[in-house]
Amino acid sequence: MAVDDLIELAEMTEKSEVSSTNAKELFNELLAGAKNPRKLAEEKNLLQVSDESAIAAIVDEVLNDPASAASIADIKAGKDKAIGYLVGQVMKKSKGQANPSLAQKLIRERL
Repeated sequence: MAVDDLIELAEMTEKSEVSSTNAKELFNELLAGAKNPRKLAEEKNLLQVSDESAIAAIVDEVLNDPASAASIADIKAGKDKAIGYLVGQVMKKSKGQANPSLAQKLIRERL
């Protein structure tokens, strides 16, 4: 395993280009002899989407879904943990590629 590959993986994780879970998967691939973590992440579709407008569209879709009404009401009533359901729905609709921190920020802004 090349040091340059580890540095690149660390930088990708620091910039939130890959989630910590996906970084672990990429690290294991590097240990097994793979090269170039960025190319590997692209091939395995592990890069996170941090495009605010793309995530905002998914957030709006989730917030307009009638199934989200109870969680929205809970959040407005001060039950902050209910936001987890909404973030989970964003992650589900984005096939796990949305940046969860950005999704949570956008949900809070809209509520």
